[in-house]
Amino acid sequence: GHIHIIRSVSFALLLLFMLVKLSKGTIQISKVEGTIFTILLIPIVFSFSQLGHVTNLPLFAQFLLSIHVLVMSLWMGSLFPLWRTTKKITGLPLKDRMHLFGRIAAFVVGILLACGASIALLLIKDFNTLLNTPYGHGFIIKIAFVLSILLLAAFNKWYFTPRLQDPKFARQLGYAILFEMSLGLMILLTTGYITTVVGIE
Repeated sequence: GHIHIIRSVSFALLLLFMLVKLSKGTIQISKVEGTIFTILLIPIVFSFSQLGHVTNLPLFAQFLLSIHVLVMSLWMGSLFPLWRTTKKITGLPLKDRMHLFGRIAAFVVGILLACGASIALLLIKDFNTLLNTPYGHGFIIKIAFVLSILLLAAFNKWYFTPRLQDPKFARQLGYAILFEMSLGLMILLTTGYITTVVGIE
């Protein structure tokens, strides 16, 4: 009850804050705005560790889940600005931006995988749970989406980025990023389903 209310209020305020910021037509964030954003984001991230299938896990596992949710949000949230970048700049500047994003993304993905794998090992005790329960089936589907998005991200980094001086590849990269966003949405929907609708036995 209270956790849902806190999450909903924080999310609504964060959305309002972002809409006001976008309406000003600037992307520069002051220290005060950054502090407000952080204060509103923390309850949202923390709420995921207080609901669903992880509430009975140790505090350390709940902390890992909060980190997992935060880092995943940062990654998924970066894709839309990245897609817009492919529309605004081309050639060497775009190539440099993508190289920088690739280096940051490699670090982010490492954290995601480490946290996600640790939580999965704590939740899924044996292969019977994985293979013979609705939660396990949903988890397998989620892993398939995760592997797909990782392969696509690697393809973007190793195939498209070195060729971005050609405008044709810049357009194709834009489509690939849109597809990556759709895969991210499927991961979020699958996660929501197995954690709130199905649940682990």
